[in-house]
Amino acid sequence: MRTTVAKRIGLVGCGRWGANHFRTLCSLREEGLVSFLAVCDIDEAATAKLDADAVHQDMEEMLRMEHLDAVALVTPPDSHLALLDLALSAGLPVLIEKPFSDRHDASVKALTSLPADAVVVVGYLLRHHPGVQRLKRLIDEGRFGAIQSLCYVRETTRRKPVQATPLETLAVHGLDLVPWLLNEPLNSLQTLACELDDTSAQIEFESPNEGTRGCVQVAWQRGSEVRTVTVEGSLGSALLDFGANTLSLLHHDGSQSPPVETYDREPLEEEWRFFLSVACAGQGVVFPDANSLIDQGRWMDRHQTL
Repeated sequence: MRTTVAKRIGLVGCGRWGANHFRTLCSLREEGLVSFLAVCDIDEAATAKLDADAVHQDMEEMLRMEHLDAVALVTPPDSHLALLDLALSAGLPVLIEKPFSDRHDASVKALTSLPADAVVVVGYLLRHHPGVQRLKRLIDEGRFGAIQSLCYVRETTRRKPVQATPLETLAVHGLDLVPWLLNEPLNSLQTLACELDDTSAQIEFESPNEGTRGCVQVAWQRGSEVRTVTVEGSLGSALLDFGANTLSLLHHDGSQSPPVETYDREPLEEEWRFFLSVACAGQGVVFPDANSLIDQGRWMDRHQTL
């Protein structure tokens, strides 16, 4: 699904991950899907070298001075709800980075009181990864048989960012993918273990109905980069390396079909194409749906300080 109308975009937050959004938007600008790109960050140094059409240090000023079609919020979670309210009050579609907020009760209130025509897409970019989408189709079609285990691993050599937490920053993608791939709400899964420290998280689940095991394992400051989703089923298994963008499928008779699938589409770009499409559609959209966001927020609220 692609938009054919170029959009005027405001990007709020230009730190490390915001810079990735900016590069993606520049690529879409070259393609003609973005016609104007304004950036906003309270830190002048964050925007100093960006080739933007307009630069601001205050979001309210940006909304007042620029005629925008949509806004992306790539800021810390504790700022999300206030900035979301500003964008929605201006009638703009919003791409908001994950997690939706760091305050569960406030998130529930915001999600259950959104205008009917609001467009709010939360940045779970791995849902847009072609390999993850392929896994989802294969699981839903029963190609792996009964799912025995599903594991998400994200380990990085990077140092832990200041004020970041393992759950909100690294594990949150796994906490979204595991229940989505299994078609079960996160809180319906039994949490067998949730081991947290300053730089890592190890979480284990079990489905009470199916007996499926799930795990989310994340860490900073490791010796190598690991970005994988593994699926084990009664009929076959799969290994998705979403760093190398490869998917290996293995039947339990030992054969591979196909040997390896590779993908050249970056999930952040796919996420932006999706967002621009729904922003053009003129209908209210919340993605993932509000129930899923509330479900995840409830789980994180219960386990953040364990």
